[in-house]
Amino acid sequence: MVVFWLLGVSLATEPPCTGLAEGMLNLSSDTFWVEWEPGSISIEDARYLLDVAEETRVVYNDLGWPFADEPQAITVLKRNGGGIAGVARTRACEDGRHVPWYELSIGSFSEGGARNVTAHELAHGAEYGFMGTYLNGLDSWLWFMEGSAVYLAYQVDGDAEEVAWEARGMLRNPHLGLHHTLTAQLYNDRANHIYGTVYLTWLLDEYYGGPDTIRELWAYGGEHAGEPIYFPDAVQAVGIDWTTFWQDVMARTTVLDTSLADDSLYGVRLQDDVTALPASGEPAEDRRPEGLGLDFVRFDRMAADGRMALQVDVQLDPEVDWNVLLVRTTGERVGGTVLDVTPLSVGATGVATGTLSGFGGNTDAYLVVSPESDLVGNVDLGQLGYAWSWSASLVTDPGPMAARQVWAEAPKSRGCASTSGGSGWLVLLAFLGLRRRR
Repeated sequence: MVVFWLLGVSLATEPPCTGLAEGMLNLSSDTFWVEWEPGSISIEDARYLLDVAEETRVVYNDLGWPFADEPQAITVLKRNGGGIAGVARTRACEDGRHVPWYELSIGSFSEGGARNVTAHELAHGAEYGFMGTYLNGLDSWLWFMEGSAVYLAYQVDGDAEEVAWEARGMLRNPHLGLHHTLTAQLYNDRANHIYGTVYLTWLLDEYYGGPDTIRELWAYGGEHAGEPIYFPDAVQAVGIDWTTFWQDVMARTTVLDTSLADDSLYGVRLQDDVTALPASGEPAEDRRPEGLGLDFVRFDRMAADGRMALQVDVQLDPEVDWNVLLVRTTGERVGGTVLDVTPLSVGATGVATGTLSGFGGNTDAYLVVSPESDLVGNVDLGQLGYAWSWSASLVTDPGPMAARQVWAEAPKSRGCASTSGGSGWLVLLAFLGLRRRR
């Protein structure tokens, strides 16, 4: 691609309709203007940002996103400390049109960091092409904006490690609800969860139609811009059966049965890790699953008896609908294989019971639950997640349940296994919507 740069004045590119900042240096390309505080970056850095922005615009247009092709400004400010942070907004022109505007805060310039953060912020510009304005996006689905932007940036820089690092924000606190609002940015675990929804876009890409599906979800969002969007409604609208998809997410997340696991370091956080039966448990109040949150109980093969089946009895809040699964997997916590999935029927009083035939040998088992609502908890207001409890024991094996879905062939048993341990966790950092490079 041939890009033309002109310092201070441009013959090829008109200034953005919102104007340029006074007292800054500036440089333009075919579509973008970079304006920067003296001493924050060099002219060569500004040229690199313009190259990345133009390349990114082409990628997003090729993927079918309605990325604005009119002049847009990228403002660069000095940042205390190192690294690069970014934010994307829309600004109104005199005629009422809204165009994207981007701000980068740079403490130390690196091409890799600049490429990723610029692609991420321009991804928001692509989203605004559907939503119209920044505020529409926030009001509709802030929680999906950031995860989608991480996903789109990957289409530019191919950095799967960055995707996995962000996905851990959801995997570390899977019990949190999906439908966060702006106040979630005040709490690190919730802010990280918002970026972590890239995990959902990755599964949609890998198993449900690729980049076209992500774009179609945003096209649906554009039809409801400014309205709160319930994720199951959006998924159904693009032709995907919600229950099938969500149970797929629940099952695969037990052992990260996805290509993303190649670059991930930790498995999903468990509510309980059971190594002896009988056993029982329930989540603490502040870790109850919220709307479309996920809760996991793992039953290690060490707790099995080859002649017996695993039986679980579950009591769930009857005021909400639930998805409940028994999942049998290979032993790896990261990059394992789902062998079979058994959805459990939940009665009117919130009771579910199921048995897992073939538990043990070289396989582990998981109980996974998820309440279907848009509730996002707020401990300060006393709004917690949904209560549930479980008990489990070994029983005479009645054979597989009729609802069992076989996904893969079980590995041959090699005798008893040893007790497995837990895993550590990485604390992630996000603050007030700023996109930060590691």
